[in-house]
Amino acid sequence: MKKVLCYCLSLAMLSSSASATSVQKEDIITISSINITEFEDVRYITDEELDESTDYEEYSNYIHEGGIIVVKHETLDPVMIGNELGMALEFETFNTEDLETQVSKSGHTIPLSITVATLYYEYGNGKKGSYRVNVSANNLDKVDYVIDNVINEIHKRQNNYEEATTVMSVDDESVYATHLNTLDTVNYCSPKGTLNASYKLYSLEDYMGEDFYIIKARYDGTPGCVLADSSNESVAEDFDSQYQGEWLYTSIETPTTSVAVDDYGPESTVNSTSYSVDISGSIDTSKVLGFSTGFNWSRSISDVDITANRYSDCAEWDLDLSWAAHTRTITFEPGVTFDCPTGKTYLYFDVYAAYTTDSLLSLEEDIVIDERIRCTISSAVFY
Repeated sequence: MKKVLCYCLSLAMLSSSASATSVQKEDIITISSINITEFEDVRYITDEELDESTDYEEYSNYIHEGGIIVVKHETLDPVMIGNELGMALEFETFNTEDLETQVSKSGHTIPLSITVATLYYEYGNGKKGSYRVNVSANNLDKVDYVIDNVINEIHKRQNNYEEATTVMSVDDESVYATHLNTLDTVNYCSPKGTLNASYKLYSLEDYMGEDFYIIKARYDGTPGCVLADSSNESVAEDFDSQYQGEWLYTSIETPTTSVAVDDYGPESTVNSTSYSVDISGSIDTSKVLGFSTGFNWSRSISDVDITANRYSDCAEWDLDLSWAAHTRTITFEPGVTFDCPTGKTYLYFDVYAAYTTDSLLSLEEDIVIDERIRCTISSAVFY
């Protein structure tokens, strides 16, 4: 799968001496040296330091004791180490040979954003998480700032995490869905805004000959007009107060054969101040799948119409923003349940989000998160 990146800067602007069609990997990642905030529980490494001699057991023990590993990527083919750390979920490394040819699902052209770091950590009762950091090519001097913000968010999760009870009733017996782990990604895309996405994945294996995988997602799109008002002057100067949000499109799908959407939410809403998600049952009532807690929730939302669609392998939502929703952070939390025959060793999920912004002086442009998640079932049993 190809990585669709942030639509915020033309490749031609990357270098005045190089054309957009001859971008070389070694020419791109040049991150300005900035003093990094000193965190006592954070270890920084680079892709080049990861090889056959790397002691991943040491790294795993480090995050198990509350530490955070920051892998800073210095090429367009980042080295991912989630599987080596025993994670059931991992973002796939993506093909970057033809970034300049990509377009968004809305048909917008793609300027360049770069994956500059991935952070690994534990939270709750031994659950592992990873957090991917993307920045637009004109924001490479903000890499350390964005990483510091992510570290602070991880600290909050570690200190305040409360796991929701996920109980399923099967033949009057309580069965707990397994929380595999959490993947997050952020795209810092000045001057237009930022987009954050978080995915929690749960599993229920070998029920009536099938396995079930539940994804609880959260998206936060923040327009430039909000960030331009930041108390942090360095951040405020990056963003343009003229940029506001117009749309948020999200989809969660699977390319894996014999895996299908079993339930999804929310459904479409018009002129509503809230939406509800209930993925605690099954579209196929013969399965008698019924989660009693943990997989239904309601959220307030205003000045937003939601158009939802479900296909055999995908659920998607298109949020049309109006009035005050143009100039505030928009938060959206959908969910999907997939089912498949039991016994698979791995499967994939493609997660996509596009936050559309514009200003009086610009056309609509997207900030995009487009990832493929690999779920390795053989390691999932440890979480």
